[in-house]
Order: sequence, then C-alpha cells, then structure tokens
Amino acid sequence: MSALLKQEVITYTRAHYKADVSKILLSKSPFEDVSAPELAQQIIGLQKAERKLPSWFQKPEILYPPKLNLEQTSSEETALYKASLFAGSSAIDLTGGLGIDTYFLSTVFDSSNNKHIITYRQGSSIRYVVATVASDGGVSFGTDAQAVS
Repeated sequence: MSALLKQEVITYTRAHYKADVSKILLSKSPFEDVSAPELAQQIIGLQKAERKLPSWFQKPEILYPPKLNLEQTSSEETALYKASLFAGSSAIDLTGGLGIDTYFLSTVFDSSNNKHIITYRQGSSIRYVVATVASDGGVSFGTDAQAVS
C-alpha cells in the first residue's frame, strides 16, 4: 500500500488542500515515508479535482497523478456527456489517458453482466488496462496479459 493512502496522510492532505503548495514544497514533510513533493502532488490533485472531477474529489483514497495529467484529462462533466452517447456491455477506449472517460463510460453499461472496458494508454508501460465493472458496482483492473488472453 502506498504511504499516501495512510489515514494520517489523507487527513493531512485534506486539511491542507487549500494551502499554498509552494509552502508545502519548501517545508519538511511531517511524515517519514512521504516526501514534501509527494504531498504537494496530492494537494494539487485535490485542488484540480474539486472543480474538474467533483465525484472523485469526494473519495479520499484516490492517488492523484502529476499536475499535467490532470490538466489534460476530461472533466467529469465532459466524460458524463461522452458516456451518454454509448450503451452496451463492452468497449474499447483508444484515447485512454488517466481513465476518466473510461470510468464514466463504465457507469452507463448494462449492469446485468460484468462490463469489460479496454483502454489504450499510449506511451505507457502498460499498453492496455482492462476494467471489469461488476453488477454490484465493484471495479477491478487488469493489464495487457488479461486483455489479450
């Protein structure tokens, strides 16, 4: 488990998400196993998610990627619109990046069976990510080997 997912770190980042990130970067981390840059990345992610991905902002266990990834990802509003254009039980997202579109696409699929969504991530060491969304709403992820088998 990432140290960023420890409850005390989540509590800290949530309490400081409106803080000046440069001050966080220039301060010593209050955690032995989490650096100031790692804390700053999570705080920047929370700041971006509050506006761009409000439902994800509400989930404390999300690890946020670097700022550039969040700037380039679809907003929740846009992803929901794109998802409204499709229906079914399987899909391939060839524009996969952070996975926002893929996630919201999975929410509109037929819930009577497991849903399988394959997303392609260009420039990633994991070229395919398979998300299986069960009828109870649980999501599991796999990688290349499962996608092609």
